[in-house]
Amino acid sequence: FYEPLHANNFMMTQLTDNLDDWYGRARLVAERFGTKIEPPADRPWGLRDFVLFDPTGVLWRVVQNTKDKA
Repeated sequence: FYEPLHANNFMMTQLTDNLDDWYGRARLVAERFGTKIEPPADRPWGLRDFVLFDPTGVLWRVVQNTKDKA
């Protein structure tokens, strides 16, 4: 079922090893469905991410860890 109030207050996070590939795919979705997407950005807490709103209004944050794994 689709509940607008829930969808508009819901956030999903997806971790990936290749943020740029995911951004390229997500841009196509955003263009096709007329949804918002922000370009990738490096965050001071060691993550690189972008934000996408899917066609139902759910906010997706796609994240790549940039900290050294040593």
